[in-house]
Amino acid sequence: MKSWIVLKDGTAFAGVNHNLPGKAFGEVVFYTGVVGYQETLTNPVYAGQILTLTYPLIGNCGVNDEDPESPRAWPRALVVRDLSPIHSNFRAQNSFDEFLEKHRIVCIKDVDTRALTIHLREHGEMTGIVGTDGSDPEKLKQELSQSASPYAQNLAAETGSREIREEKASGKYKIAIVDFGVQKSLLGQLLDLGATWICYPPGSGPEKILEKNPDGILLSSGPGDPEKLPESVKNVRALLGKKPILGIGLGHQLLALAGGARTFRMKLGHRGVNYPVVETGKKQSLITSQHHSFCVDAQSLPRNLAVTHTHLNDKTIEGIAFTDKPALSIQFFPTRDEYYRPNPCLQKFLELCKG
Repeated sequence: MKSWIVLKDGTAFAGVNHNLPGKAFGEVVFYTGVVGYQETLTNPVYAGQILTLTYPLIGNCGVNDEDPESPRAWPRALVVRDLSPIHSNFRAQNSFDEFLEKHRIVCIKDVDTRALTIHLREHGEMTGIVGTDGSDPEKLKQELSQSASPYAQNLAAETGSREIREEKASGKYKIAIVDFGVQKSLLGQLLDLGATWICYPPGSGPEKILEKNPDGILLSSGPGDPEKLPESVKNVRALLGKKPILGIGLGHQLLALAGGARTFRMKLGHRGVNYPVVETGKKQSLITSQHHSFCVDAQSLPRNLAVTHTHLNDKTIEGIAFTDKPALSIQFFPTRDEYYRPNPCLQKFLELCKG
């Protein structure tokens, strides 16, 4: 069935319905990674979004039970160029078709994703609607005009933990995680570093988070606009100075807001696995994985907030640290290195937790 993705500015791109007939509304974004489509779709940071994959062939590696970053897929719809009917990989356990069916993800294929990506790059990210039920573009435009951006909502309330959960490690560290949409691979790295972790729902107050006397507090990544979480900003502000804090992604933005800085929505967010970042005072760049639409405003930093990492492409802030408190944060995701060792940023945080 002929299907459409229509953008807020009225631009429409034709495609074909792959699986479920229906409609999906969200922020249209694109991800530039060549591999990792299963990890990307199960990453909670993509809640509220229509995800476009720029690599032209998707599904040829299948899926497995080891790589998901969370138990479910989060984008409201998926846009691809070619979706392979077969898969071949020694780790594959199921097809990508089965994955989409299981998670009820509306998928439109045979879209000119290169043209869509160029349009977003030139005009900026915007809301859009996918129609795979036979709706014509004019009807979809009308429905889109009556819909508010998902970024107007507190999306982290959807992705964060509903209850307190814990996993113990053999080491001496105990880390309290404020879970706005934490990724499984991050939890695995903490365990490998000997850190017991305790995940708390995103609305948990300071008293609850400090109740078990953790060695440090981690503010996880998550979706959406950090300014839609004023209660979380208030809670983070109350935690400053009580324990060492590390913010990642959304947690980085919330820490900046708690410290008196501001955030803004970027014209074009960062979504991919090869963004170059340089640490202040260092000459060697880091190649990082990023998934975000919002950024800390460099002009708004108070004197006790120092920039620790900078994006080499657009010079946006990628890391900050308080000069008077044991608190730091990074915008990028702390992936393992080429030898599968835990990320140095996590190791630095645990050094702070030694007290």
